[in-house]
Parts: sequence; structure tokens; C-alpha cells
Amino acid sequence: MPAWQREPDWGKLYKLAEYHHIANVLYGPIIPMDSKSVMRWKDSFEEQYHYAVTMQQRYRTSEDEIMKALERSKIHSMELEEMVINRCYKRKENRYPLPLTFLVEQGKSSALVVAMEAAGFEPKATKGKDPMPGEYRFHKVGGTEVVFYEKMDFTGKKINKYFSLPPQPFQTKKGSQYIHVQDINDFYLYYIAWLAERYARGSIEIRDILDLWQCYLLCYERLNWKEVNKELKRMDIDLFGEMIVKLAAMWFGYIEEFGDDLELLMDMEIYITSKGTKAREENQELLPLVKEVADVYARDLKKERRKRLLDMWFPERSYMETIYPILSKTAALLPACWAGRIIKKQYKKVKYTVLRQWVTIRQSLAQKTEKIRAKVKIVSKIRTWFKKRKQPGNNT
Repeated sequence: MPAWQREPDWGKLYKLAEYHHIANVLYGPIIPMDSKSVMRWKDSFEEQYHYAVTMQQRYRTSEDEIMKALERSKIHSMELEEMVINRCYKRKENRYPLPLTFLVEQGKSSALVVAMEAAGFEPKATKGKDPMPGEYRFHKVGGTEVVFYEKMDFTGKKINKYFSLPPQPFQTKKGSQYIHVQDINDFYLYYIAWLAERYARGSIEIRDILDLWQCYLLCYERLNWKEVNKELKRMDIDLFGEMIVKLAAMWFGYIEEFGDDLELLMDMEIYITSKGTKAREENQELLPLVKEVADVYARDLKKERRKRLLDMWFPERSYMETIYPILSKTAALLPACWAGRIIKKQYKKVKYTVLRQWVTIRQSLAQKTEKIRAKVKIVSKIRTWFKKRKQPGNNT
């Protein structure tokens, strides 16, 4: 942690750290601190640290069980980012764990369910959204989760095409026939593409940048940079790949001089810490995928609105039967019933609109009439006053 002239607001720092899944990392540096302000939040940091320690152990155990189950079931599969990045950390507890992810061959969904049930996992339904095609989620008592994909799915067309391979072409893990692994170049390319996807969607976290820095320190001397940069350029994420590493170096590498890149790096910092809610336009030049994701989201919203309108105007037959019982006998009348329902709804809409307008007009006329009456009363009072003055004895 950097030195400071004034102690930070530990409450805000904890909430930001928890939001970005790095509260467990900060527990180590604050252990020797004993100020009153930090003591109130030390238990919260410690809780996140102990959670990371416990879950890391559970995930390591689950990883072995899953690998054995997949091997026994003869399902070609390959680990993706989660446990691979975890191995880049010397102290495993410094990494906040998330669900394990695997790429599996297509057409093995039934065998996959059997294999995972044998390993003690149960299928898990996603809340609030439908699962993607070819996506299978499982969970186990204790909180461990695992996600299987039949295809690496990216928004960018070039990236999607580049990573459209199944696990089989990749080399197999030592001592295994069905568990595949990426070589160091392939994994780094995949990881930068995965970060670009998260970045474009506004879901990238400080934790991801820390992961990248640990990965970079471990493998930068072993990478074939000429080949890596060539492939990143082919996918149109070469500038992003360069700048995201520079940002990681600025945050965690004790490097202070960045010259002309500093302004862009600051925009990236704002974008990441706000999880994509700020400096979005400034980051579109760095990664055009940011705008592409926004356009896809807008199209999805329009599609959703159209679907809602169609469902509203043309409900399913089961619903229409509650309004028109005759449909239970003659389904051919469904279009006529739709038309009748629409006409009825539109008639009521027009009727209520006319009535509302009429009520508004009446209220307006009543207000104007009241004002006219008030003016007439004033004029009447003035006339009465003049009449009284003209009467004998009132003109003194």
C-alpha cells in the first residue's frame, strides 16, 4: 500500500475494495495498524481474507475432482482463465476466487451432467437471465461453482472467429487423454481477449488488473512477443493489450513515468474503478469493442421492446381462452379474437382520451367562468359605491 499524508476513509476504501474483489489483499498490510479508524473495519477485511483462504482450498479440491470426473467420462475439456491465473499467485489467499470455467466438446451435455453428479455437483439455474446456448452451470455445498462452455463466446467477430476451436486441437495435459491445456502464447492471447470483453462490457475489476500483473510477471520472458503482437493486431486489440499492461504496471509495478500515455491511462482508471459508468466515450478509441457492445445492448433493448409489444397485442392461445372460451373448441378463430381484442382496447383508449379531454375542457371553462364572476363582483361593488356617493347626504 502507498504511503499517505493523511489516513484514508477506511469505510469507503473497504466498500471499494469489496466491490472490486480485492478486500482480502488489503488485510495483510493493515494487520499492524492500530488507529481507531482502521480498527472499526479490520474485522471486515479479515472476514474477506478468511473467505478467500477457505474458498481457495475448496476450489483446489474441486478442481481435482472435476478433472478426474471428466477424464473418466471421456469428455474432452480445457481449463480457462480462473485456476490458470490462480497458479500465477505465490500466495493463493491473495486471489479472491470466482467459479471455475472449462471449455468442453459439444454434444456431451448428458455425459457432463452424469460426470458432475458423480463429483458431488448439482445443476444450477441462473437467476434473472436465461443461460447462453452451450453453457452449463453446476454448484456444490460449500459455495463452489463451475461453468462449462461448448464455445468461447466473444462480442467481437474477429475475436470470436479466432477462438472458435473446440478443446481437441490443443495439447493434452501430461498423464491425461482428455484434459487439454493451452500453451503460454495461446493462453496470453485468450486472456487479453477475455479482458477486452470484460472491459467492453464494463464488468472489469481492479482484481482483473492485479491478475494480469501477476500473469505478466510470470510469463513475459517466455512469451513469443512477435507472434503475440501479430495475433493481437489481427484481432484489433493490440493497442488495448499494450495499454492494459501499462495500467497494471502503473498500479502495481512502481513505475511512475508514462509520458503521452498518462491521460489515456487516467481515463482507463476512471472507467475501471466505476465499472464502465464513467469515461466510456474516451475509451472507445482505445477499444472500439466498447462501442460495439453498447450498440449490441441497444439492439437487444429494441428487440426486447418489440417482443413485449407482440406479447401484449398477440397473447398466447391459453391466455386468450380465458377471455374467449370459444377458442378452446375452435383454434382457427384466434386471429379474429386478437383483432376483436385490439379493437376493443383501442376503442376504450380513444373513449378515455376523449373523456379526459372533456373533463379538462370543463375544468378550464369553470376556472375562466370563476375569474369572470370575480371581475363582475368587483365591478358591481364599484358601481354600488358610486351610487351611494350620489345619494343626498353622501357627497360631503
